[in-house]
Amino acid sequence: MESAERTLVAALLHQIDPRLIAHLDRAIDGVENLCEDLAQGKDHATVVKNATSRFDDGDASVGQATAEKIVATIEPSSICEVAEHPRPAVTITVQARP
Repeated sequence: MESAERTLVAALLHQIDPRLIAHLDRAIDGVENLCEDLAQGKDHATVVKNATSRFDDGDASVGQATAEKIVATIEPSSICEVAEHPRPAVTITVQARP
């Protein structure tokens, strides 16, 4: 996930509970895994259960209600599309002149 997407994820999670982004890399991983669950067509209860365990890290106690908010916030956003289809890397080759 690129910087702009990471910033958006941080902002979305911060609105739910600022403690969710105490460990931002872990939160980003949690969102990416949440997107995978959604892409795989897992049922809502499983997605929420997985969100509970992925985001409960000691700084933020994530129960059913908070996990529901996370799923409800991430699912309709474009974040999962970005996580599933990252921008292709661009390679630039520089050759010295003879």
